[in-house]
Amino acid sequence: AYTSQVPFTGQGFTTIFNVDGFVIDDAHPRPWGQVRTVSPGYFETLGLPLIEGRLFESSDSPASLPVIVVDEVAVESLWLDTDPLGGRAFGQPGSEDTQPWFNVVGVIGHARQVGLVEDTQLQVYFSSQQNPNNGGSLLIRTTGDPLAMVPAVRQALLELDSDQPLGRINTMEDLIAASIGGRRTTMILLVIFAGFAVILAALGIYGVMSEMVGEKTREIGIRMACGAGRTDLIQMVLRQGMILAVIGTSAGLIAALFLTGLLRSQLHEVSPTDPLTLGSVTILIILIGGISTFLPALRAARMDPVICMRRE
Repeated sequence: AYTSQVPFTGQGFTTIFNVDGFVIDDAHPRPWGQVRTVSPGYFETLGLPLIEGRLFESSDSPASLPVIVVDEVAVESLWLDTDPLGGRAFGQPGSEDTQPWFNVVGVIGHARQVGLVEDTQLQVYFSSQQNPNNGGSLLIRTTGDPLAMVPAVRQALLELDSDQPLGRINTMEDLIAASIGGRRTTMILLVIFAGFAVILAALGIYGVMSEMVGEKTREIGIRMACGAGRTDLIQMVLRQGMILAVIGTSAGLIAALFLTGLLRSQLHEVSPTDPLTLGSVTILIILIGGISTFLPALRAARMDPVICMRRE
């Protein structure tokens, strides 16, 4: 399929729309959004779903009724509670007397064109057969490795026009990856720092718990001499250590709820207060606290009571 602008390349064209019947007021300013000129097959090539109406067809010629396809965001913004099919719009307000209106024949799902985050501008598509452009790009959907098709595509273009160059060959995966490269680098660094933070937290908890158990060595010896079992002693130390771990984790969770808003711009389809993420980290920290408490408690419970009572 042909398109005037390929998604995720930084290319784009926006304009103000004049929509028949749309009343402009303070709550509904003049509509503004993205414009694409595409050929029949564009939506199928990119896998954009048809919600209502039809897509462009080969019969949409310059001599036929001028048509457009809009996305669901345009419908919500421009046609509100009315049926968009059959509605009329034009991309140059004030030129309605010299240029024809374009009739809406189809509604498609919203597509990310600029980036994966906050790409919510409404989108209007014109037919390349009715509004040809001087330049554009060719999109090819393959069942195998896209780059393996390059020689065949180059040969086909040379047969059509030997002077036509073939350049800027990319896969959509590469374009999407490039568009989020900065965020990906930031998140990788944050993951590395978070990993170090977990390691330091584990070492810190282990050190604190070991010190706490060490201070209770004499008490442990006395309890063992009075008949306390090792299991009882381990449970006692674990209970005291886990209380501290839960208190510390709760304080950290409250702080995280306030600070994660700073990461909102780096997240895609994930809430800064995502319950799964916060719950997983909370369980991980408590688990680390339990292990860090259990090991010193087990070591102390295995000591000779006489040796324990001799320590000051």
